[in-house]
Amino acid sequence: MLTVEGERDDICAVGQTLAAQDLASILRPYLRTHYVQPGVGQYGVFSGKRWQNHIYPLVRDVIHASQ
Repeated sequence: MLTVEGERDDICAVGQTLAAQDLASILRPYLRTHYVQPGVGQYGVFSGKRWQNHIYPLVRDVIHASQ
């Protein structure tokens, strides 16, 4: 499980997606990852250079690890 947040998100405040980690407590800790991208808001989490260089590689690695 990977949860991602933008530090400057004005739609989903920091900590809201982290709450999903608590709800998934049945998963062992090594199967859960939480990442906060500094300096981005809602839009910046899934677009632009920070997506390409920081967030997408995390998503890709989680997908590959689960296969």
